[in-house]
Amino acid sequence: VGLWEELLKALPLLILLFWKRASLNPNQLITMGVFSGLGFAAFENLHYGERAIVSSYALTSLYGAEGLASGVQNAMILVMLRAVSLVFCHGVWSGIVGYFVAAAMVRQRRLIAFILLGLGISSILHGVYNWFAEIQPTVAAAIAGLSFCLFYGYLSKFKSMVKNLS
Repeated sequence: VGLWEELLKALPLLILLFWKRASLNPNQLITMGVFSGLGFAAFENLHYGERAIVSSYALTSLYGAEGLASGVQNAMILVMLRAVSLVFCHGVWSGIVGYFVAAAMVRQRRLIAFILLGLGISSILHGVYNWFAEIQPTVAAAIAGLSFCLFYGYLSKFKSMVKNLS
């Protein structure tokens, strides 16, 4: 799932890169990467919220008031978890891809290699997060923190890269 979602979120960025490359500012690529992730997360969360409602209805039909209480509780936990952590994570993971695309643009070499590296890193982080979210949420939270630290480090590196090339 991580690879497909990261590819989907990177698609607007890559289309813009190849369509308007000459007029793009590398900082815009990183910002657009983050916002592509945030937009994706918003729509994905709507989908998960809808599934939680359907599940609550099914539990209510099967078990009455107890099913309703259980379904609503599960839906609230799912929606809160996704709203708090995954919106943030999707933005960060797409921002990492945006960093690698912008770094390749600034360096003017190895564009495909940098894009693949960014997609690989963000896909691995995303996949590991998803895996641990199912079995150990505390480790998933640590992956979210690591993702942010990596993104922050990449932003710091990007600022110095642009400054040194100017």
